[in-house]
Amino acid sequence: MEGVAGGRHAQAGGTVDDKSILLNTRFLEGSVADSVCTSVTTPSLEVEGCLLMNVTAKKVVGKNCIVYNVVDDSEEGLVLPEGTVLTNVFMPGQPKLVMQSTIDTDGGKVFKTKLDANPYSFNEVYGLNGGVDVTEATAAMAAASKALADTMMPESASKGELPPPAKRHRDQCAPSTCNLA
Repeated sequence: MEGVAGGRHAQAGGTVDDKSILLNTRFLEGSVADSVCTSVTTPSLEVEGCLLMNVTAKKVVGKNCIVYNVVDDSEEGLVLPEGTVLTNVFMPGQPKLVMQSTIDTDGGKVFKTKLDANPYSFNEVYGLNGGVDVTEATAAMAAASKALADTMMPESASKGELPPPAKRHRDQCAPSTCNLA
């Protein structure tokens, strides 16, 4: 399905329900239900109740997960336990940090506690990246994402050649946000 209803600049090789929104998302097989995906590139996507933003991986499988700023080049991809919160922290000239939590974890209460799955506490990461140039960190993430996408997606998908935005009836859009023809 190209030009997914509820999505703009989306290229989906699987199914997407009418409750999901995809923006700049490309996948070749799988299904998306009750989810929001923006800037996601993966050959295989199976998500329900998820929020994915800036994710590039060989596979993404999850339920009720939040995944953002992640570039995962593992062969198995991201097969996440229900309720996972996952991010990568990019600091130019250093290996990316993989940080995770759960949707049930109160980050304010554990900010200074190193969770078992993480190399540092959230407070330590805050200190480590305090002097990082956000533009450089974003560029490092974008370069890693593009390099991985170029190895796993068809040429047209990895070069950003996407179909035109989906057209929706104006009655389905809020007046202040609907600018589709």
